[in-house]
Amino acid sequence: MAEVAGVLVLVDGAAEPEVVARLGNVSSLRVERRCADLAELLGTARAGVGSVAVLTLRRGVDRGVLGELARLGVGTVLVAAPEDLHRAGALGAGRVVPDGQGVAAGVELAVLEVAATDPAAMVAARRDPRGRPSDPPELASGGPSAGEQPPARDGSALEAGAVELGTVEPARVIAVWSAAGSVGRSTVATSLAAEIAGAGVPTILLDGDTIAPGLVQLLGVLEESAALPALCRAASAGTLDAESLVRRLVRVEPGLELVSGLTRADRWREVGHDSLLVVLEALRARARVVVVDLGGGLEPVPPRGPDRWAASRTVLAEADDVVVLVPPDPVGVRRAVSLLETDLTVPGRRHVVLAQTRPVARGAAGQARDALTRFGGMTVTAEIPYDDAVAGALLSGRSVPVHAPRSAVRLAVRALADMLIEDLPDRQVRARSRSGRSRRLTDWARAPLRSSDGR
Repeated sequence: MAEVAGVLVLVDGAAEPEVVARLGNVSSLRVERRCADLAELLGTARAGVGSVAVLTLRRGVDRGVLGELARLGVGTVLVAAPEDLHRAGALGAGRVVPDGQGVAAGVELAVLEVAATDPAAMVAARRDPRGRPSDPPELASGGPSAGEQPPARDGSALEAGAVELGTVEPARVIAVWSAAGSVGRSTVATSLAAEIAGAGVPTILLDGDTIAPGLVQLLGVLEESAALPALCRAASAGTLDAESLVRRLVRVEPGLELVSGLTRADRWREVGHDSLLVVLEALRARARVVVVDLGGGLEPVPPRGPDRWAASRTVLAEADDVVVLVPPDPVGVRRAVSLLETDLTVPGRRHVVLAQTRPVARGAAGQARDALTRFGGMTVTAEIPYDDAVAGALLSGRSVPVHAPRSAVRLAVRALADMLIEDLPDRQVRARSRSGRSRRLTDWARAPLRSSDGR
């Protein structure tokens, strides 16, 4: 006997009885529940009832809802008005059916197609081997707009000069991370981004710290815009496009743009896993390298409810390179070993970097290297020394390479940046003047202070 697929129905308007009746006449389908609202549908799915959900695009139905249903093993069919078809196609539903005449027939066909596909396999098929989302599915047949292709993926239709998806290797994501504590993550992230941009590689710096964001203050941006939560809201609603992305970016240096983070740490719920994936994909389409400053530490996934560390977990899973900063002291080494011993999904290359935020005793770096190798099996990739230039850069509101181009910390970060991007084909060899200053960085230092709407 063929397996019967359970269907959850949440359809608005006069079409709901017709849809239910049509699905009830199919022997391989069974309408498990006609839900009154979204909360009832989600609760039923969490209880393990149903394998396909039919929803009308309404208030509250967004990428997060569809993503949760997918993680619960429930495929989705989204019914949308003709004017909302493109937005519905960007939300990541299994199938999209135009509302109107013949909607019941379109829903029946779409449900049968989704029910015939394992939901987990369907989600995996829409992602490439690195776990990045692919283009939205085509619209299901059965309506006036059937067969119409949704618009380009969020961020793929870019203004002139941006990188187009599919034409070159996907942009690289570099995450700067550490255990809890002030170990110089933001300083290293901004310096790395400035060095990579100085090598002629279009770069975006993303403030992904949901614990203590501060790149706006560190770089002297005059207005706080909270770009990351705004972009996540647009991605969740299916309205993120090139225009809205560019409007939220702050050009801090030639070749370097900033995505500002949360204005308050208690807004962390606005940066969800599903929406952040779409934002990262859009940023990859615009730049060649995306440097992300993450919050320190990581806690286990909660058994229920929202994940406080969803942003860090998402970026770590998507990153091509993860720069792990470790202070060369007993406390820093112990925290780093404990952090990297946890079961993490970090497919990217790890680079353990000793970062000194204060003067240390002679030989401390060597002892830290030995301890990391002995207790954590980690090999130190680079070392960033303590330098008073960091404090001066903070007061001037500029990155260290711009404020102090000949400082020891700048030279160390530059070597690290060159190592991370040495295989990029479009990397340029930076011109050097007799004074040792990079000409590009010298031009940056002469630029005026930035504002959030300055281009």
